[in-house]
Amino acid sequence: MRTRLWSAVVVTACVGAGLLSAAPAQAADEWTAVGTFAHACDPDYGGHQRVVESSVRGGDAAATYDICWTNGFDDVRVAASVSDGNGNDGYHAEARIRYEIYTGGAWSGWHYRTPSAAYGPGDHGNDGLFKAVYPTRMVQVAACLYNGSTVIDCDDRGWR
Repeated sequence: MRTRLWSAVVVTACVGAGLLSAAPAQAADEWTAVGTFAHACDPDYGGHQRVVESSVRGGDAAATYDICWTNGFDDVRVAASVSDGNGNDGYHAEARIRYEIYTGGAWSGWHYRTPSAAYGPGDHGNDGLFKAVYPTRMVQVAACLYNGSTVIDCDDRGWR
């Protein structure tokens, strides 16, 4: 049976995110594509689920995330959908995630990925469902604006 967790969200500042370049989740060896956004946590999954919405600058970038995991963190899945609500600002909209992986006998520091992006006015990115290759924990999300080389701004409320 699937359990829905609507727990308190760890909120930390988006400070420093502008120093990181975006890397698509599907391009990283830490994630593999396994389905579509619509099937992130199907009834047979048997784990936990967290649905999160994030936006920046009043909806210039707005994202919805569906995050699923098992108690042992050995099956973590993330689906993200994002829309670009302002095509006149010159920025792309990104659904960004950050997380820690267990590899080499220890938990890593933060890793950052972009599982979905939108590139213009009214564009909507929905790039599918991704499964973590390694045990993964502390998945946090933020809708961000990106200028092609640098993250410009993220959710005013911080990482969610």
